[in-house]
Amino acid sequence: MFVLATATAQTSSNACGTLPANKFPVGATCSTISFDKPTSYTAAYNPGGCNSSNNDDAYGWFTAISTTTTITYVPSGTSNGILHILNACGGAVLGCADAAGNGGAETVTITTVPGTNYIVRVQRKNTSDAMTGTLCVYSPANCSYLLTLFNTNSSSWGSSNVTVYINGVLYGTFTRASGGTNTTVSIPIFGPGSIIRLDYDASGSNQNRNRYTLTSPCPSAVVFNSGTSPTAGTAYNQTLACPPAPAQDCQGGATVCSNQSITSNSTSSGCTTDLNATNRGCLSSNEHQGTWYYFSPSAGGTLGFTITPQGANDDYDFALWGPFDGVQCPTGPPTRCSYYDGYYYSNTITGMGNGATDVSEGPYRPPISGGLSTNNGWVRTLDVIADKVYVLYIDNYSTSGQAFTLDWDLTGGASLNCTTLPVELLSLEATAQNTVIDVTWATATEQNSDYFEVQRSGDNESFTPIGIVGAAGDAQFRTDYLFVDQAPLRGANYYRLRQVDRDGVQEFTRTVVAFMNQGGDLRPVIFPNPTTDVLNVAFNTPLDGSAVLYVQDALGRMVTQSSVIVLRGERTAVIPTVGLANGWYNLRIAMPDGTLQQGGCFLKR
Repeated sequence: MFVLATATAQTSSNACGTLPANKFPVGATCSTISFDKPTSYTAAYNPGGCNSSNNDDAYGWFTAISTTTTITYVPSGTSNGILHILNACGGAVLGCADAAGNGGAETVTITTVPGTNYIVRVQRKNTSDAMTGTLCVYSPANCSYLLTLFNTNSSSWGSSNVTVYINGVLYGTFTRASGGTNTTVSIPIFGPGSIIRLDYDASGSNQNRNRYTLTSPCPSAVVFNSGTSPTAGTAYNQTLACPPAPAQDCQGGATVCSNQSITSNSTSSGCTTDLNATNRGCLSSNEHQGTWYYFSPSAGGTLGFTITPQGANDDYDFALWGPFDGVQCPTGPPTRCSYYDGYYYSNTITGMGNGATDVSEGPYRPPISGGLSTNNGWVRTLDVIADKVYVLYIDNYSTSGQAFTLDWDLTGGASLNCTTLPVELLSLEATAQNTVIDVTWATATEQNSDYFEVQRSGDNESFTPIGIVGAAGDAQFRTDYLFVDQAPLRGANYYRLRQVDRDGVQEFTRTVVAFMNQGGDLRPVIFPNPTTDVLNVAFNTPLDGSAVLYVQDALGRMVTQSSVIVLRGERTAVIPTVGLANGWYNLRIAMPDGTLQQGGCFLKR
């Protein structure tokens, strides 16, 4: 059962303003709420445009939670409504609509700033007569995470609840009613990411029975687990992006960068249904436990391959699309396709080549007469073009989870060799969150990456692996990662990543630090000391804002300074030291509140 712990009845207002009763929530989809203009209302403001006039009008408002917001007003019956969105009462028109006529929905989409208030104005066209209708305000989400509220005794949480903020704006307060079904709430993620904050109210009884989690629904992964007897106050405050698509989805397909054999055993169909009647070709029952691949020949020629299931009873099929000018998911029928039921005919090997002349085979149990007796799982090879992109889907129709091996057959000069680009790391941070430490990082691009190994140290010298996070593999856009250290060390926790490619090549990142149970000791920590190229500075700041790090030489003269944007709590900054002369230096930190902290001495050598 879903329960919204606190809610305010929304209604329109005769006068423009931002009273709580006139605030409309912003959802991830259009969820309509009554918005009426009774005869008692009077004309307040004619903003102009979209056939507006000095007739009676009604007002509401909302606080944006994303950079784009859509507002839709639907009048009842044959009323003709006019919709305006203003930046303030009596202010500029950001958008208006009078296009749908009597009883039609009027929709405005505007660019918004999260945390900023916007005014909604509605009037009836050319008359002050009463009008009933509905309003919805929403920002379509790129993806969503799930907030789930548990109780080990299937009991109500009572007065306890979780309040959710998205990009600093209140999204809702949620609690759990009694019963066997846990409360689950969808938390939308906008654009490249949203700042999600979870606050827990521990006022209810039997706290040792309560627990809540934040998870990505697909691929399924726990982002935050409060544990039983959750800590009161802010328990989670992080930027969440959409999780990377798995290789079972076209968006997460793996890039083939050599003509080496491929061995894979997909055990799911991914998170997205990519095949449909317009692009599936001979794969008439769409997807099973399949995997997507991309490749771009470095030299043209003839391409063939052989798919050999490792299980004797497995039935593998495939489809190949292209050539394309760039990476894309297919929208039309495949260039080559085979849906031959090898298991039924005791011939499970399939592919492109073997003297075949047809380009597609199906249905999956071909008749043995009528001119199709040559169907055997093989289709004709393909002449490929250098630098074009091809998309391959290999489908395990028998859904056995057993592996297959694909061997390439390249002739006429064809080559699949390509340059492997390293993982480009954008950020790496460690942040203490009550009883756990969040290790977060982001990459700009990835190619051929396999996984990240999270390593921890108590002295910044001896590191121990504490977890593995799967990498995106091949990505051309930003990818965000999170690892939660559920059992951090008391005091300093130093973290670094070991990034491993599919070919075994590895690389270590820089080190970051976070502190657990430090008590009243909030002194900055600098490392490594001595340093050569960079100095890491871990410090605690009580406020959001800008901090300035000053480096002074042994005579007290300032030799370098750098400004960093900080958020309240433990943060790690990096100071380049490669240009400093060898010797001793002193670090001072000007905090956002104007106070000055001594950062300590360090040796450059």
